[in-house]
Amino acid sequence: MDTDAIRAATKDTLLGFGRMNGSGLAGLLEVADGQRTARLEIERHTTGIIETFDDDARHAVVAGTHDVRALLGEFDADRARQS
Repeated sequence: MDTDAIRAATKDTLLGFGRMNGSGLAGLLEVADGQRTARLEIERHTTGIIETFDDDARHAVVAGTHDVRALLGEFDADRARQS
């Protein structure tokens, strides 16, 4: 998605949220560091994905024998070949 599309989608999300929860949107305006908050949300989402790994896979990631970024790169390459 290009920058304009991301901006439009984000604005639509905020407008929808504001219609449903105006006071919540006002609270969001008080957040001084939206970038940090977004990073925390990405980390929370990533944690949720890693929680789905079995114990052996999580231990392999901790030990460094499995590199999640490398595995994601393989996934992207596999997906590109299938397209």
